[in-house]
Amino acid sequence: MWAHNYHIAKFGGPNSDEYFNLSRPMGTVYTSDERLMSQTYVLGFTSYEGTTGRLYHGTEYKLPKPRADGFESWIGRGHPFAFVDFRKFNADNPAFKEDFYLAGGVKGNRYHTDMPARWNRFFDGIFFVRDMYPCKVVK
Repeated sequence: MWAHNYHIAKFGGPNSDEYFNLSRPMGTVYTSDERLMSQTYVLGFTSYEGTTGRLYHGTEYKLPKPRADGFESWIGRGHPFAFVDFRKFNADNPAFKEDFYLAGGVKGNRYHTDMPARWNRFFDGIFFVRDMYPCKVVK
């Protein structure tokens, strides 16, 4: 199943932003069942640059440049795509409880806006796309 990052996020708090502690999107509700959680891999998406838009709005806009210290800047320029397995990272680093910036936003309508959170607890992994582009209507 595919959905926007907000809808699939697990919000494995506590988080520094109270909004995330109070939110109960589908991913949080679904993975609260231990049996379902053990059979589920929550994959978030983010990108470094490009354009985005929605088919039904018909408008496109350029993504804002991500923070120099954010997740998207950690991926080497030579990689058009990358995958980071947070599930393995969390198993190897159970004490890691730091916020870091990610632009694949999940709060409100602030899409592709850098926000700090414990993203390694929101998703089991992240798929990175260096140059994103929106869907096009095919007639």
